[in-house]
Amino acid sequence: GLDCSGLVKNCFASQGVPLPRTAGLQNRVGTPVPLDQLQPGDRLYFSVKRENDHTGIYIGDGYFIHASSGRGRVA
Repeated sequence: GLDCSGLVKNCFASQGVPLPRTAGLQNRVGTPVPLDQLQPGDRLYFSVKRENDHTGIYIGDGYFIHASSGRGRVA
């Protein structure tokens, strides 16, 4: 199994960008971008049960990928 922060961490590590393990810690790394200026590859953070406890990667045209616990896979 791969959770959301593991997916983001692994994707960025494959490109030589180290990130912390959890979404909450990853959210503290980088520069915030306004939603209307998102570019493919930008990280997204959501509050589901706790503040910034879910993350994904923007892929363009209003879509993002993430490891969905509800679907049990990357979606």
